[in-house]
Amino acid sequence: MVNYYLLLLKHGIDVNRVDARKLLKTTARPNEQEADRYLEALLMPRTDVQAAEIEAQGHRVVLTQGFIARTPRGDTCLLGRGGSDTSASLFGALIRAEEVQIWTDVHGLFTTDPNHDPSARLIRQISYREAEELAAMGAKVLHPRCIGPCHWGAIPLEIKNTWDPDVRGTRIIQDVSTETSPSAVMAVVRRLNMTLLSLSTLEMWGASGFLARAFSHFDSLGISIDLVATSQTTVTVTMDRIPGGVEGEPFQQLKERLSKLGQVEVVHPCAVVSIVGRRIRTVLHQVGGSLDVFKEKEILLISESSENLNLSFVVEQSMANNLVKSLHSRLLPVEGHDDLFGETWTSMQGKQAVRGPSQKKEENK
Repeated sequence: MVNYYLLLLKHGIDVNRVDARKLLKTTARPNEQEADRYLEALLMPRTDVQAAEIEAQGHRVVLTQGFIARTPRGDTCLLGRGGSDTSASLFGALIRAEEVQIWTDVHGLFTTDPNHDPSARLIRQISYREAEELAAMGAKVLHPRCIGPCHWGAIPLEIKNTWDPDVRGTRIIQDVSTETSPSAVMAVVRRLNMTLLSLSTLEMWGASGFLARAFSHFDSLGISIDLVATSQTTVTVTMDRIPGGVEGEPFQQLKERLSKLGQVEVVHPCAVVSIVGRRIRTVLHQVGGSLDVFKEKEILLISESSENLNLSFVVEQSMANNLVKSLHSRLLPVEGHDDLFGETWTSMQGKQAVRGPSQKKEENK
């Protein structure tokens, strides 16, 4: 940071250095693992313009760090994957910014991972909740934590390509009315290295409080549940990130505790393939015709978002990439321009090469 500071001063820019740890303080979570407290720290957004102005000391430009904060005890901690973008969003909320811009090596959010399918199209505009869902379901350009503070403060968030600065990127804005916004499939994404766990017992039939007892063990061990599906005798969940992994002590304890409630089965690794959209339940007729890609392929779990934002399928990991590509080709148009979709990744790369060759390959973080 010192080098950047000196460079700005050399060019006559009125800048002040501020230690991010003076303004960003983490929030303790119940049953939080020690490693998460320091390597995946959580911060709740807040507004404190006065504190920011005091640290700025009257300078027009402030230079600070991303990725770090301080714990309630004053220790330095990290914000985890996407931490630098999350820092920008948190500072935006802190000062009530008019807009937060993320400058990176991609043009924005795409309808699928362009590294696997170059027909992916740029998503020009998307709401906070849709973007959070897309990020949570596997789009890695932004971490869901980055979007949250801007959502909290109703601050527009824009993604721009450092190597192609004049091209419009993705703009994330206030949620549009579900009554007036058109239904749309917006992306097909996947997450790998997921873990699926099923708990089966006849005691679940008609019993009150069974799920509460089962889920309490996840809570006490600091293991977050992702997708959930239930029947009369079985509850099945997926987990994205397990402290210590499937071989770690927390997960081994979880299996041992749940085995006292019923039969436990684990599938690892597996993948979640998600169709993300706006008012997804109203486009099932469009989705239905594409489901022939699952012919003779076992689906381990199906889950539909309670917020009407995604339809997810848990499958064997080896199937994921081909399924995503097949679904994307059936559900997303590769031509045509509107307010929702821009050009394909292939087209944007070609035009960027004409304007000036990029020094980096466009890839997900």
